[in-house]
Amino acid sequence: MSTEASSKDHGGQRIFSGNDEDPKEFRRWKAWVSSKLLTLSTKMPESAKGAFIYTLLSGKALAAVEHLEPEKYQKEGGDKVLLDLLSKQFPDKDASDEMSENLTDVSNLRANEGEALKAWISRPTEAFDKLQRKTNVRKKGHRDEVAKFLQEYPPELLVLCPPCTYEGGWHHLNVLRMSPQEALQKQLESRMYIRFCCRLYENQVNAGKRAIFEHPSGAKTWSYAKFRSLSSDTTGANVTCACTD
Repeated sequence: MSTEASSKDHGGQRIFSGNDEDPKEFRRWKAWVSSKLLTLSTKMPESAKGAFIYTLLSGKALAAVEHLEPEKYQKEGGDKVLLDLLSKQFPDKDASDEMSENLTDVSNLRANEGEALKAWISRPTEAFDKLQRKTNVRKKGHRDEVAKFLQEYPPELLVLCPPCTYEGGWHHLNVLRMSPQEALQKQLESRMYIRFCCRLYENQVNAGKRAIFEHPSGAKTWSYAKFRSLSSDTTGANVTCACTD
């Protein structure tokens, strides 16, 4: 795996091993080596670029290309030959696979025995930050992937907390500072989150698991017909408020 330390240990060159089989690490290394070759374009002949890349490989990455005869990459365009081979060896994961991995990381969070509180807090924070960067539930496809994952791997307890910003509180005053179009957009987005959480709630309870829907007690959410049906049509349904009035 390419690290800052390995760059320093090799005279500023970044060695790629691919031992962790991480396609994102390969992309970062590929971007670095492509930029490096541009800076050397006036000093290095085209026929030497492939050989230069070869010297930056180790581990599984080297094993993926060492079957090549030197004349295959010690020529003009040899750098592309090596990079194409490596791209096949370390292909990008599709969005659904990556999302499933991120959701699995969150689902598998457990405190380790004897783990310091600071270390425990940092791991969930990192996992949720990563999930937030990679998952955008504003997109229907992402919502469907999350729902599918939770149906296949339902937790014992699912806590659903959609944003409450536009469902009560000071929103009745803040909306006066918005254009009608902005206010409508905020309202539609908020209702989308609520419908999505209701969908996940129903799936969870139908799977025989427990679910909690958390929202401020004064939010308009509690009056929506779809939400009211959750507590009347499902068994073991729980609604609660974690905010103080």
